[in-house]
Amino acid sequence: TVGVDINGVRNHRCYSLTSLPAPADRSIEITVQAVPGGAVSNHLVFEASIGNMIQLSEPLGDFVLPALATPLVFIAGGSGITPILGMIRSLAANGSSQPVTLLHYALDSDRALFSQELDA
Repeated sequence: TVGVDINGVRNHRCYSLTSLPAPADRSIEITVQAVPGGAVSNHLVFEASIGNMIQLSEPLGDFVLPALATPLVFIAGGSGITPILGMIRSLAANGSSQPVTLLHYALDSDRALFSQELDA
């Protein structure tokens, strides 16, 4: 989770890493979409700036790539593409030849996050 202070109150929301694991410069990338009325998303998109402090928790859950090189099928809707993007980036960076099928639904092409990168 990502924690940010908004008006003196710490707020937490879950976001997925979209960067490759353990980048050399130790930076991470998350994808945040502003949500109407969303305190944390709007703060991160419209108000946060370089130098702001945020709190990060340890990763949670079991959404990981299988160790076997079996064909993979990913199904995502909207911003649900973000954890899958991180895995696809990892496969590509490691030169995997593992067959991958991605089904991603978005309301329209403007809302299809990372579509150019995924098409490539």
